[in-house]
Amino acid sequence: MMKKLNLKKIITIGLLTTSILGVTSIGASAEWRQNTRGWWYSQGNSYATGWKNIDGKWYYFYEDGSSSGYMAYNTTIKGYKLGLDGAWIQNSTTTSIIPITAPLNWTRLTDDGYSLNNGSVLAYKPKELQGYSYDQALWDVGSSIIENKNNSNVHTTSQKYNGHVAMRYEYTDTSSTGSIKRNCFIVIVTSSKLYGFMLCGNNDEGFEIDKQNLEYVLNSTLNI
Repeated sequence: MMKKLNLKKIITIGLLTTSILGVTSIGASAEWRQNTRGWWYSQGNSYATGWKNIDGKWYYFYEDGSSSGYMAYNTTIKGYKLGLDGAWIQNSTTTSIIPITAPLNWTRLTDDGYSLNNGSVLAYKPKELQGYSYDQALWDVGSSIIENKNNSNVHTTSQKYNGHVAMRYEYTDTSSTGSIKRNCFIVIVTSSKLYGFMLCGNNDEGFEIDKQNLEYVLNSTLNI
């Protein structure tokens, strides 16, 4: 489990960009308001939607439909539990099998998969070693990537994430239709298990940003 300080750093970085968050522009004099339907956070005709940090607490305001702008409370949004007052209850994320703490602005697709800010998709691929050695496990991973005829521009580097040695495989793959995708497969091997984090996305600058974001999260929150 990550330290509170690291968690706050991840959330702060993830929620600064208003275009990603969908937070309507509001000024310094923004204030809470209420009617018979609920609470919202506004200034004049503007109001917050999505995640919003107010006085050091995180709140979620519905983004569409008839509830747009109203504060969510006593519910769970994208795996994050909100209290009766609407504030996120820290350390209360719903159980996920992926051993990292994802930022609030990642979209959970499955128990072991997320969509990142620029559209890249992260899939967690664990595997029990069942007698395989560290070297054998890494050899199998590397061979499967290099020998795949659809893969090209394979680059392998040794990294370390939150104290754990890892191998990072970066490559492009070309589909039968000619579309090109970028991939970054980060593999961490312990004495009994292989932890794989596969990031797939478009061949553009957005993928590079998503990759850097993933590596920051691994460095800050990896818990194996």
